[in-house]
Amino acid sequence: MFPTLFLLLSLATAAIGTPLRPGFYSETCPEAEFIVRDVIKKAMARETRSAASVMRLQFHDCLVNGCDGSVLLDDTPNMLGEKLALSNIDSLRSFEVIDEVKEALENTCPGVSLLC
Repeated sequence: MFPTLFLLLSLATAAIGTPLRPGFYSETCPEAEFIVRDVIKKAMARETRSAASVMRLQFHDCLVNGCDGSVLLDDTPNMLGEKLALSNIDSLRSFEVIDEVKEALENTCPGVSLLC
């Protein structure tokens, strides 16, 4: 379970140059790791492949030397996001798990900048 937590929280660290580590949010959002674990557990109860799918998202994001979370981008009127790009549309899933984690963290720790 911990590798999933670490990978999930590290989606965007390369973009800002700050290496993520266990306890990264210990001062700004002490419950962060527990929140992520709980959301992932609930997602796995609904769909057993959820944790693996989230790890696959991270792999695809970093495969092209990105590791910037760009695979999470939605389409806008001016830009085609990577989420619905042809190379990802039938390959990647569990985006909603990332959204659930982000929402839970924002509700518990409002105002904290999250790396996801």
